[in-house]
Amino acid sequence: SQTVRFITNEPESLDPQLHSEAIVRNTLFDGLAEYNNKNSDLTPSLAEKWEKNADATVWTFYLRKNAKWSDGKPITANDFVYSWKRLLNPDEKLSYQSALLYDIKNAELYGTKKAKAEDVGVRAIDDYTLEVTMGKPTPYFYKNISLTVFRPVPQAAIEKFGKDWTKPENIVTSGAFKLKEFSPKNQTVVERNPQFWNNADTKLDKIIFISDETIPFGSKPGENTVKFYEEGKMDAAFIMSSPDESVKNKTDFSLIKTNGTGFLSINTSSKPFKDVRVRRAFSLAINRDKLKEKNLSQFPTDSFVPEIKGYENAKNGGYQPDEARKLLAEAGYPQGLNFPEIEYIYNTNERNRDFAEFVQAQWQNELNIKVKLVNMEIRELLKKRSALDYNGIAHDGWFGDFDDPYNFLNILYTYKNGNGTGWTDKKYAEMVEKSNLETDEAKRYKLLNEAETYLLEQQPVIPLTVSARGLLCQPYIKNLSPNPLGFINWREVYVDQNWSAK
Repeated sequence: SQTVRFITNEPESLDPQLHSEAIVRNTLFDGLAEYNNKNSDLTPSLAEKWEKNADATVWTFYLRKNAKWSDGKPITANDFVYSWKRLLNPDEKLSYQSALLYDIKNAELYGTKKAKAEDVGVRAIDDYTLEVTMGKPTPYFYKNISLTVFRPVPQAAIEKFGKDWTKPENIVTSGAFKLKEFSPKNQTVVERNPQFWNNADTKLDKIIFISDETIPFGSKPGENTVKFYEEGKMDAAFIMSSPDESVKNKTDFSLIKTNGTGFLSINTSSKPFKDVRVRRAFSLAINRDKLKEKNLSQFPTDSFVPEIKGYENAKNGGYQPDEARKLLAEAGYPQGLNFPEIEYIYNTNERNRDFAEFVQAQWQNELNIKVKLVNMEIRELLKKRSALDYNGIAHDGWFGDFDDPYNFLNILYTYKNGNGTGWTDKKYAEMVEKSNLETDEAKRYKLLNEAETYLLEQQPVIPLTVSARGLLCQPYIKNLSPNPLGFINWREVYVDQNWSAK
């Protein structure tokens, strides 16, 4: 039958506006647009088209007139107005991801109780026309609209049932599937939604999401997931991106790049990292190709922005140990002599420890510098990093909220956006923001490339890896491939009934 069994993290809630596992929720709730699985293009969904004004300060979305909730009622522009204001409502305290709406006029002010709901720049011109007024030019805004938190929620069900609105007997959904069963720590079952506007093109009848909590821990991460898969207890599963050779060599294993970068943050306020030559030396001393040899990453990089369609990445110089030693000598530390004691802080797990030991060995071998490794729990790491309470280098990473270079480059010029480097540079901030005055995407990407090039010359961060997801998928399951944000468009997935093992 057209049924897929998929193992995933247990969603804490099925409310798309709460921060939780999104894979299940994205089957139940449709967005204005969706990324397709085949080539990761953003394609119209609840909105059949959209347009922006000349300076990208006003976006207009035209909704499908045949789009319905699972109870048969029409989905209208007012559903989006209600939903987005609900997410921003400071009294609801739904999710920190409400900040993704802050580009909308007065959204942040409302979210921080400095403006009223009616001041927020989102309105229904009529039932099928949604107008969004931005607080500044925002040419990338359309890339946000597929995100889970931007998906509409059913006002009538929420007002009637309160926090119980997501129970199977109460929930009203807008996606290709509707909720059949939600059994915490066991499974979530969704089935085809006949009211869905594109039901005719939906291929699966049912998806059984098996909670990963049903699988006992093995001696290695993901070990028992692979075992369950091999025993035929599931059809597909995401697994860690650097599995054992025995898994990597399977024909039904694939490794898919996603929208994230693993990097090291440098505390530029600590001596000796105030000197850009020292920061550059530490980057150039790392042989990223060895990350593959040691199975630490299959996609090493020296760019800060991951691969994004149409965008040309800036490069960081790669591995140049002679140049690294030269820069270190120019900064006053020939052969690493008299270099002050520094630390590398990271959050505790086996993979992060292996990573830390790898870069530690690179700096010892190429620069003759000993780096002390300090491991800690993730909360302590985040606290120390944001407070610049570390002496040297910190394990770091960023997974894009939306598929655009701006979402990476803008985190490095304000503290509130997660900059744990202490590096502030007015020229860089102006370069990044200037890109939003350009509405032609090719020209805008060129400006962002110039900003990324400048960032890597200044080196407050050392990019090392592109994020990836490992996927085990039976050969009879077709079109199951995550988009750049790591999600699957389940309406494109199907079971090949004619498949047979050769």
